[in-house]
Amino acid sequence: MHASEGLSLRFFGTFFHGAPQLHAEWSLRISETEIDERSRITFWIAPGSAADEEPGFPSIERLLEATEAPEAVRERQKILSPDCIWQGFGASSGSADREYALYLHHSDTKTGEVRYDACKWGAEGVVESSRYEFFFFPCAPDGRRPSGFIHPRLSGTFDGLVGNRRLQSMSGFWLRHRHSQTDQVDLVFPWHPPLQLLFDVLKRTDFVSAAALDALMAYRSHPVRHVAFSAANGSEPAITVYFSAPLSGDWPRDFPSLQEAIRISGNALHDALEERIFAHIPPCSASGPDAFPDTFYSTGSVDTWRRVLGANMHYHFGMFSKEEREGSLNIFSDEPFEQAVTDLFDCIPYGSSVYDVGCGWGGPARRLSRDHGCRVLGCTISETQYRYLFASGLQVRYADAETTLPPGFFDCMLLLESLEHVRDKAGLLGRLRLFGNKLVMRVHCQDGAPNSVNFAGTMHMIRSTELRGMIEEAGWHIVHWRNRREESMPSLRVWHERLAQIPPGRDVHLETFRSFCSRVCQCEEEWAANNPLIEVVALREPSVMQPTVAGAGSRQR
Repeated sequence: MHASEGLSLRFFGTFFHGAPQLHAEWSLRISETEIDERSRITFWIAPGSAADEEPGFPSIERLLEATEAPEAVRERQKILSPDCIWQGFGASSGSADREYALYLHHSDTKTGEVRYDACKWGAEGVVESSRYEFFFFPCAPDGRRPSGFIHPRLSGTFDGLVGNRRLQSMSGFWLRHRHSQTDQVDLVFPWHPPLQLLFDVLKRTDFVSAAALDALMAYRSHPVRHVAFSAANGSEPAITVYFSAPLSGDWPRDFPSLQEAIRISGNALHDALEERIFAHIPPCSASGPDAFPDTFYSTGSVDTWRRVLGANMHYHFGMFSKEEREGSLNIFSDEPFEQAVTDLFDCIPYGSSVYDVGCGWGGPARRLSRDHGCRVLGCTISETQYRYLFASGLQVRYADAETTLPPGFFDCMLLLESLEHVRDKAGLLGRLRLFGNKLVMRVHCQDGAPNSVNFAGTMHMIRSTELRGMIEEAGWHIVHWRNRREESMPSLRVWHERLAQIPPGRDVHLETFRSFCSRVCQCEEEWAANNPLIEVVALREPSVMQPTVAGAGSRQR
């Protein structure tokens, strides 16, 4: 079966050997009666990752030329390359029936959506195209869930894997579309667990025969990157397991040595992540009846909220100049709310990757992306906000930050008036420290009264002294601490006046907000004196090693 793999590997080596950001991949197909090692080998490379390469993907371009790829494939690669994060090139081992594949992992220039385009072709030059969409669990913004596409014979195995808490907490799924149909669902395992994870699930189902299960035992120690399930409209039920890991050192001589190199590298990466990250994750002490309490945060009218929050939907306090605070207030101006975000530009380096915890309606994410070159992933507990943000072209996941993990490592963790909604603040701060270099926050505190639960039971208020202690105990080093309450107070009058133009309704969230603004506007000075708005910038202690776990912006297929 692998007689020509040595030639194929040597051929690939002339293009890829020595590239610092190179991943190799092979796969295993599991059917009801047998286990097959698939013949295609795929190599993934980042732009300009070889020491002697110009920016872009010259290695891929040369490969397409050397293999006489169809013109349509070369043109597609040329068009998408400027926006590509990774590109993959694969080839089967056969001689007469050799097949090639090109994978283009890119972000849409208009929406920022990260996706794959794939092209496959053979000796006859016919090109077959497919497209992959990625979504975090539990579902796509339009309600599509991966379980809805799975072949019925695979449902037991699929449910067994999806039940993995770590998978649900930090990962997601790809939907592959071909010929206007969804024909495959891929589950992503960014921590490279050994195949034993799938083996244990298969033992509890009746999908594979005993003989096939015995054959699978030989691969139990190989690290899994993702698992693909055929869809209900496929010809037969099958599971494809992809083994992928960084490739470095001596170039593999043959297919078995490539498999072993991936096994060693993937297992080393898995062990490092377990030791440096997952072994240090604080347990979540928050408890509640529902991990996604939408009933308060969701709304039936986005337009109504836009009338309150402004065109860019900044659901946070604005920052008003002295002249604005002392003069007449323009309730129709959104500039102070924009200023509240641009004030943070000095704290968040241009082009940073940002995890926006409690991103609301996306005002800060939109401004950071558009004007500060940041790659922002928002996290919201509201399904309504999730759908709105996705339709707006922002990258977002629908998740409870207290019960999930960041899907990778970020330059900055941003919590703009969202920590007060978190029950287990200490636990969240400890978890974020494992996945980010910098913490940037504004937090409403309650210094003039004992800790309490406010805002219809959604805000868990603490004193500012308690906040400082939590941040430091979580391992963050505070480099900036400032009370921004004075500059922010006119926000309440702006919202109060805007809300006065909107008749009362059944939106509990909106009516709670109306009541809050009305109450505080009657005692502004007293409330401001007892309720500081603390702006914090903190750095991760240098003793914590940066993880290499792959996230949403990494190669996940």
